[in-house]
Amino acid sequence: MKTKIFPKIILTTFLVATIIAGCATYQEPSPASTPPPQETEIPASPTREVATREVPEKFDQFTPVVPIIKEPIDMTPISPADLPVNFQDVADQAMTELAEELSIQKDQISLISVQSVVWSDSSLGCPQPDMNYLMVLTEGYRVVLVVEDEPFYYHANKRGYGIFCENPNPPYSEGAVDR
Repeated sequence: MKTKIFPKIILTTFLVATIIAGCATYQEPSPASTPPPQETEIPASPTREVATREVPEKFDQFTPVVPIIKEPIDMTPISPADLPVNFQDVADQAMTELAEELSIQKDQISLISVQSVVWSDSSLGCPQPDMNYLMVLTEGYRVVLVVEDEPFYYHANKRGYGIFCENPNPPYSEGAVDR
């Protein structure tokens, strides 16, 4: 009978010790002593000299940074009639909105390209300051139009919403059909 009680006593003692240890409060270790302040010499009169470090010789010859240049745009106009129907609709929408914005006729606008793309978020590659966007991949289109050698970038989603971008971001991915 004594052999059956002994394991129960050990188990009970272990559980009580665990509960007591769990209820104990955590004490932050005392911070290490701070070193005494270094005595520095204070000049009698203020100076304007600033201590500088010498640049190692290996940095004497800096490598020039080449600016990132956007891809050149093939400025050969295309006819909207040569496009698939869904591209014709978005191209017509972009041309209509640009004609209204610039107060010109649609025949003064050249269509350069229409692409099926996926935008990285709901900004359609045209994020505006102080705006929040859904971080979801958004299927849409990128349309490039030209008026008097000035390109205009129109970004749209598949639901018919579109916007002209002054500083367009590239799409997340491009569709298989171009132009």
